[in-house]
Amino acid sequence: MNYTARKYQERTTQFVIDHKRCALWQQMGLGKTAAVLDALQQLLWSLEVKKILVVAPVRVAHTTWPDELRKWDQFKDVAFTVIKGTPKVRKQLLKEDTDIHLINPELLPWLVEWKGSAPGDFPYDTIVIDEPRGVRRPSATGFKTLRKIMRTVNRMIQMTGTPAPNGMVGLWGPAFLLDGGRRLGKTRGGFLQRWFYTSHDGYTELPRPGADSEIQERMADLTVAMRTEDYLELPPCLYQTVKVELDDDAFFQYLNLEREMFLSFGSGHSAEAFNAAALTNKCLQCANGAVYHTSEEGEALKTWSQIHDAKLDALGDLIQSACGAPVLVAYSFKSDLERITHRYPHARVLDKKPSTIAEWNRGEIELLVAHPGAAGHGLNLQEGGSILIWFGLTWNLEHYQQMNKRLHRSGQTQTTTIHHLVATGTLDEDVLARLSGKASVQDLLFARMDRRQLAVDGVANSGGTYGSTPCEIVA
Repeated sequence: MNYTARKYQERTTQFVIDHKRCALWQQMGLGKTAAVLDALQQLLWSLEVKKILVVAPVRVAHTTWPDELRKWDQFKDVAFTVIKGTPKVRKQLLKEDTDIHLINPELLPWLVEWKGSAPGDFPYDTIVIDEPRGVRRPSATGFKTLRKIMRTVNRMIQMTGTPAPNGMVGLWGPAFLLDGGRRLGKTRGGFLQRWFYTSHDGYTELPRPGADSEIQERMADLTVAMRTEDYLELPPCLYQTVKVELDDDAFFQYLNLEREMFLSFGSGHSAEAFNAAALTNKCLQCANGAVYHTSEEGEALKTWSQIHDAKLDALGDLIQSACGAPVLVAYSFKSDLERITHRYPHARVLDKKPSTIAEWNRGEIELLVAHPGAAGHGLNLQEGGSILIWFGLTWNLEHYQQMNKRLHRSGQTQTTTIHHLVATGTLDEDVLARLSGKASVQDLLFARMDRRQLAVDGVANSGGTYGSTPCEIVA
């Protein structure tokens, strides 16, 4: 197939060529992988780049990038190798003299340790980080590993559709890897002290007045931010909240768990929450219909007790109203999965087999059940259906948005409908409200950064007030 870049893809490609260190904040479906490949190929041809390492989640590294390389005729001469398997197999694969090596983040520490992080040892001059979610905190292994090699590579490209899933506070790590702290500070502590304050609960970092605008301005010259709706004409996406009423007994059990942090079952088992995080999980489990037991020592057990079938019944109503159209269901806990597949034996579970995705996209699977953590980046499901049902919600905005974009993306021809099953009077309502709040912050970031980046396009190479080059790292 012939690759013909859209105008915004041409802009992305040229930005990558012109900026040795940059971040592409582009939502799903905009074809940023193809645009980056276009830039990398041109850089390989000009000999500005010799060896490329792409770090991406397993499914993206093993499937999405290889598929893009094979799909387009223009990239058929770009040789690549997927680094996977046992250490012995990986070492053998690394000997292959190909242009691009693809590896997942979990194997990156092994690669750096084996090859060495010194300029003469590390064999790559360009690194592409596809979805840098593991580098947002300095304590993360991904951040520590990339920090070792950030000065040994000439180019670094970061790609993500969710740059700030938990607000601006997560931007310091990725920014530091690009410019060594020039824009947002050399330490995360200094970054937080300058632009944030701690909320009354002592856990949440909130932006000071004007902080968002200042951070955006400092990041504008090394980012390209794009929202899908600004560049693609997609069919509408409808968001529906389906209120699920619990019966009196189930709601009483939920309230008892929420207030007492303890729930006793007739089987002799019990569920107890010893802290706020555990209570949150137990309450969400209860809202979905089943709660995991805890041992006398407070350990979570693999067994669970059913509380109600209200969400299963609501799910059944939605499946029936689909009149045979394919339905994708997002679940939160294994107990949800077991109950859904028991109620609907014909349901298929999304696994790592490419054949499962192919069958879905051919319309051969009526009910596909998936966990949002496993159905995120690089997964194309838009050809198989347009109905998504959230059986259980997630606090994780990145997982939420990525899951929704499996259907509502380029190639979708029908109106996408996203249903949220929300148990009335439970924590479900707070999770949905929280997701909406965090999403609004990120949407604002995309809109503002896109305008700011366009404003500096003509002078980006000057680096503004932050250095002689836009992405120079200061030791």
